[in-house]
Amino acid sequence: MRRLAFFIVLIAMAAVALSALIAGSAEICPQGCNADIVILIDRSGTMAADFGNGSSKYEVAVGGVIDFLNSTCTDGRFWIGIIEFMYFTENITYLGSPSNGVLFNISSESVVQSLISRLEARMIIPPVGLSMMGYAIGNATNMLSTGRDDVDDYIILVSDGVTHQDPWSQVDNARSKGIKIISVFIGDPRVDNDELLADISDIFINISDPSVDVGSVLTGIYNQICPVRTPVLVGGLIVPNDNEVEARVAHRLPTLIAIALIFIVSGYIVYRSNS
Repeated sequence: MRRLAFFIVLIAMAAVALSALIAGSAEICPQGCNADIVILIDRSGTMAADFGNGSSKYEVAVGGVIDFLNSTCTDGRFWIGIIEFMYFTENITYLGSPSNGVLFNISSESVVQSLISRLEARMIIPPVGLSMMGYAIGNATNMLSTGRDDVDDYIILVSDGVTHQDPWSQVDNARSKGIKIISVFIGDPRVDNDELLADISDIFINISDPSVDVGSVLTGIYNQICPVRTPVLVGGLIVPNDNEVEARVAHRLPTLIAIALIFIVSGYIVYRSNS
């Protein structure tokens, strides 16, 4: 009888440990998908104009991208590259980063913060020059070719839509390779070109109101890339969506296995000592 009681307690302890691990903490990302992403930031001359909130369109764009990066899972499910463009393109890298022109495996917080530091440092350089949007999309397509073959590819284009180069041939090339384009318009529709961005995009986001929290909007793009199922109420308990459970269990699988083995071995030792 004592053995039975012991094993009941053992099973209960294991269940509690398992539940705690799956419940996890806020640091575990809920997105249950993998994706390769290139972010294109327009830093041409028209992006220097005030957005209506005391910051230039470029500053607003970079601030939104920084918030997007801060919300990114750091467990390796996302590979990200960043390109700024005007009359030429420049890949955003940092000291000690992999070769120029490749995607970064977002597998640690240090990678995210290194990219953010680089973007913040570049904000002191004012936007200038013509916008070669087509050339930028072509470079983004090439960068995505350095990524993984078994995940979806995305280009996130943050711009006021003003360009001095027809982007359509590069847009068609990207689409022929299965790349989805998400455009984020930041500007004034009366003087900028939101219609072009809408036309070339699979997903179009219009931000023309200076009071909008651009960071929250860009962070919400992950819900477009990895749709999150609405949690459901079961027996008075809120059950997390499938993507969230998948992400948490996958992230903590080695720990779950180790705990299970400890309980099994401990139980066996106690059982043998009482035999």
